Amino acid sequence: MRKEKGSDISEESVLALQERIKELDCLYKIYKSLHKATNSDEAVRLVLDQLAGGFRYPDLVTVRIVIDGRQCSSKDTWHESRTIFSDLIVDGRTVGEIGVSLSDQVKFPGEPFLDEERNLLCAVAVGLSNSLEKISTSQIFRENLERFSFAVEASGEGIWDWNIETGEAFFSKRWKDMLGFSDEEISDHVSEWEKRIHPEDVEEVKSVLNRCFKGDIPFYEKEYRLIGKNGSLVWVRDRARIVSRDSEGKPLRMVGMYTDLTQRRMDEIKLQKLNKLLTLMFRANEFLVHAKDEHSLLKGLCDIVVENGGFPLVWIAFKKSGGKMLTPVAVSGVAKGYPYEVTVAWDNSELSRSAIGKAIKTGRTFISREIDSSPDYLPWKKTVLKYGLKSSIAVPLVIGKEIIGGFVIYSTEEDAFDNEEVRLLEELGEDISYGILSLRLEAQLEHQSGVLSSIRRVNQLIVSATDVEELIKRATELMTGSRGFERCLLVLVENENVKNWAASGFSRTQLLEVDSIFESGEIPPLLRRAMEEEGVISLTGREYNKQCVTSSDLDDLAVFAKGLRIGGNILGAMAVVMKQSFSFSKDERDLFSEIVDDISFAIHKIRIEKNERVLQKRFSLFMDKLPGAVFISDSDLKTSYFNDFAARVFGFKEDWKGKNPEANYPGELGKLILEDDRRTQNGENIVREERVLGTDGKERILYVQKFPIVSEEDKPMVGAIAMDITEWKLAEMALTRLGRVIDLSVNELYIFDPETLRFLQANKGAIENSGYSLEELRKMTPLDLKLEMDRRVFEDIISRLKKEPGSYEVFETVHIRKNGTGYPVEVRLQLHDNEYERVFVAIVLDISERKIAEASVKKSLESLINTLSSLVEARDPYTSGHQKRVSELSTAIARKLFSEDEMHEDIVESIRVAALLHDIGKSAVPTEILTKPVRLNNLEYDLVREHSKKGYDILKEVYFPWPIADIVAQHHERLDGSGYPRGLTGDEIRIEARIIAVADVVEAMSSHRPYRASLGIEAALDEIRQNSGKFYDRRVVEACLELFKEGFQFTE
Repeated sequence: MRKEKGSDISEESVLALQERIKELDCLYKIYKSLHKATNSDEAVRLVLDQLAGGFRYPDLVTVRIVIDGRQCSSKDTWHESRTIFSDLIVDGRTVGEIGVSLSDQVKFPGEPFLDEERNLLCAVAVGLSNSLEKISTSQIFRENLERFSFAVEASGEGIWDWNIETGEAFFSKRWKDMLGFSDEEISDHVSEWEKRIHPEDVEEVKSVLNRCFKGDIPFYEKEYRLIGKNGSLVWVRDRARIVSRDSEGKPLRMVGMYTDLTQRRMDEIKLQKLNKLLTLMFRANEFLVHAKDEHSLLKGLCDIVVENGGFPLVWIAFKKSGGKMLTPVAVSGVAKGYPYEVTVAWDNSELSRSAIGKAIKTGRTFISREIDSSPDYLPWKKTVLKYGLKSSIAVPLVIGKEIIGGFVIYSTEEDAFDNEEVRLLEELGEDISYGILSLRLEAQLEHQSGVLSSIRRVNQLIVSATDVEELIKRATELMTGSRGFERCLLVLVENENVKNWAASGFSRTQLLEVDSIFESGEIPPLLRRAMEEEGVISLTGREYNKQCVTSSDLDDLAVFAKGLRIGGNILGAMAVVMKQSFSFSKDERDLFSEIVDDISFAIHKIRIEKNERVLQKRFSLFMDKLPGAVFISDSDLKTSYFNDFAARVFGFKEDWKGKNPEANYPGELGKLILEDDRRTQNGENIVREERVLGTDGKERILYVQKFPIVSEEDKPMVGAIAMDITEWKLAEMALTRLGRVIDLSVNELYIFDPETLRFLQANKGAIENSGYSLEELRKMTPLDLKLEMDRRVFEDIISRLKKEPGSYEVFETVHIRKNGTGYPVEVRLQLHDNEYERVFVAIVLDISERKIAEASVKKSLESLINTLSSLVEARDPYTSGHQKRVSELSTAIARKLFSEDEMHEDIVESIRVAALLHDIGKSAVPTEILTKPVRLNNLEYDLVREHSKKGYDILKEVYFPWPIADIVAQHHERLDGSGYPRGLTGDEIRIEARIIAVADVVEAMSSHRPYRASLGIEAALDEIRQNSGKFYDRRVVEACLELFKEGFQFTE
């Protein structure tokens, strides 16, 4: 059947369309595959596998690709007669060709290949060429990148790439490794970098970065610290540049790299530290050469280590005697409070686990590298964290073979001490030990020289001393002089009670403590033990502190003590204090023992000599006080002694001694006296009354008695007493006259029994004033006169006078007459106790007129006080009534504090008056300052502060029966010295001023002022409660708080 021409055309179009679709499909698959190819072989294989599918007879087609002489085919067969080719061009260079051959087994007319197939081959050749070019470029890039990576890795640099707009960032593995992070632990954002910049470096890093962003500098470069994974610091040099900006110059992208400088920095720091240590060693050794005493040596070395080493804390501790504790002896640095807030030992307890405890326990250097996290430091962790301490090194201090203590240095950095530093610090420890040893040897030699000098001077004193009190005073002074002993105490006892004592070398506080002990009748255990035991007692360390006389002694002291003895008699004890290192010398102990024995002998000798002198003096005084002549003749009846009365009244002369009566008395009188002496020597006592003329020509009545005095001689001596009884003879007349005088006196005189208190006698004045007869009075006691006095007070007076014969008591009271009227009296009461009688004598004076005068004076004084007080309030109306209210509270506090004091009314009155006038000095302050409604400036405040001194100046010339001016001057002083005007402290401030100070603060805070409203009474009480013992007297504050608790309120 014949086909139509139009039909053929339609079939051809369909076939052409099918071929075109087939071509495009094949081309699409090949291009898609080539896009994924990663190397040339893969690309060639993809084309070989897929290109045949785009031809009419895919099974009869062979594809061959030749590149740079290397040939690859899809099949082994190749037909040269039916082939088509297309060149492969890469980077403008023909590198090969791609060809297709069709098997000759197929017979058909015309061209073996369609135009579409030729186009397909050309398109595939272009695609393959592009793919090969891309693969080649990628390969070169990878190789270059690999080389760059190798170079960067070899250099140790960390790379980063920052998209400034989005914040995205690339960090190289090395960058992350520097900080100790794995690749997955760091995200791709710039915040990973920002949050790891050390806080102290952030501001400076951002400043340099901003300058680079602005274009002020071409590159960004900065050395700073990053915080690593475990908190470690990494020093880096960061260098970068802006690689992309927008049209306005705004930075878009920045690329840079890190260089790890940590090791270099550590080396620099290490070098700096070594240089510091070498400088430290030089200065320390220089200081060692010139140090004069151990304390200044240790403190100075600690200061040098802190100043030159830059350490926060350095301290030296010594073993505490008698235990296993450590005592700081020198401290320096900003954390110098640490050693005093912790307790460190060198035993096996948890308190010995610190570096210094281990160093002293083992005798080896000990390093604590992370003390804030170390379990060894748990007992002190809170204090360690408080001072920010991180590591420490402790070096034992060794003298000879003995470890005496340790030298410890702290750092605020972990693991701060390397081997070289340890070696240098160990050398420093050896130098310190040597310095201590040298100073101790020098001090011991100086001490021994001083002791010998003191002993030599004491021995010279012993030879010349004539008074025990002066001896012990000078001996103690000499024992502490010439750099001998630190302190010396010598105590003399009698009947187990302290009779006398002397001390030298003690502070004023310690002397008061010693005096208080002896005043209480106690003898310190150490001295009592010395008196009970033989030989020298030596105590050091803890035992010394337990038994020492004072409580403020240091741990590095020791004491020798020994009793003062003569035979079996205990005279007292002597103790000396010295540095502990001196106490181990036997020579020292022997010298002390010898000097104590010498002083004992000297005291005994002085007492014997003094007793002899006292006996002689007493004998002479006794004889000289006798109202008569006393004379003694020796066994040869020659005058050997006569008293002052004999010389003064009867004319005995010194040249009469050694002569018999016949030579001293003319005529018959001498013979008569000699005869009397012979009779007396033979055993006869002669007693008679004689009337004789004295040297003054007056006649005297003598009671004469002569008696034998047995002596060691063969014959007795003769003693004679001629008592002047002239006055005795006249006594009756004198007593009669005295009785008349007493009866005529207007004063009242009462005599009453000390046991029953009943009146025994009363004079005429007593009878008339009281209205009672003598018979009535003899049935009464003083209490029946209705004294305005508590019965117990009167009985206490009576009891006290009985215990103290010869003393008297003067007091005021009111007597009630028989008719019921009363009158004020002053009573002078005394117990008369002698061999004849024991009675109370009361002389009573009517003081009615005096009381009227006193009331008038008191009224005038009160008027003056109120006038002066009102003067201040008139100038400052805002504080009106302030002084009166302060006076009211001060008086109440004083009554509570001094209620048991006999003079409490007088003390209370002085406080009342001083409080009323305490702000009188404000009269000298300008009114506009006093009434200013806002806070005062410094100059105005200083003017107001002057009011205490101005008050003193105003009142010092005004007479008061109390020290009002001084109290007013001190009412703004504070216990800790922070007050004004003089900055007095503690007991330097009068108790009256301390009371007014508390009352002044309470009233002022609870009252309205021009510049503020009232703060309220609770705020005022909180102020004194919180500052009790610091600003205000603790007893005064307690009394004030108790008053308000009981309901005290100001009346105005």
